[in-house]
Amino acid sequence: MKTSRLFVSSVAACAFASATVTADYVSPAAWSASLSSSNNSRYEIRNPNPSAIELVYWFNSPDVYGGVSATFSTTATQTGALNLDWSYAWFHAFYLPTASLTFFANSASGVVENTVYSSNVGPGALVSGSATLNLSQGYSWGIRASGKNSDSNTDISGIVTLSAMPSPGAIALLSAFGLVGNRRRRG
Repeated sequence: MKTSRLFVSSVAACAFASATVTADYVSPAAWSASLSSSNNSRYEIRNPNPSAIELVYWFNSPDVYGGVSATFSTTATQTGALNLDWSYAWFHAFYLPTASLTFFANSASGVVENTVYSSNVGPGALVSGSATLNLSQGYSWGIRASGKNSDSNTDISGIVTLSAMPSPGAIALLSAFGLVGNRRRRG
């Protein structure tokens, strides 16, 4: 019985350690932001839970007629593929709104960009998906949310939420943890 508990504890510890390795970007202090307009605009970077980061932007000025963007970035702490889930909730007013979400990753050979969402139908939406970024330790990576409108309402706002997908090893370990737990209950 003690061996079984020790195994279960070890498996659980390894599973959580594996998931944490890819989620070291969830600290708001690790992020910075730049807005294309400083005219009545703001941003916020927050943790809704320990395994996710929310990147929030808001513009309210005539600058939205020409288009605005919010760029959030952090520095890669390791080299390798980062698999993450994302969601994007945006409101860019009613008349001729556009919105796009682009991931980018810098490296010694340049920047790789991937636009994962683009729309010219509004006034807003809630969309989600998954992305894989190839990161290089010491180089920046992040997202850019862009948009515009031609409305008398000059509000443009959005929230991008990023959360790490569990690695295949973590999923296998969690599955093993579940199987061991089921055997223990049955036995």
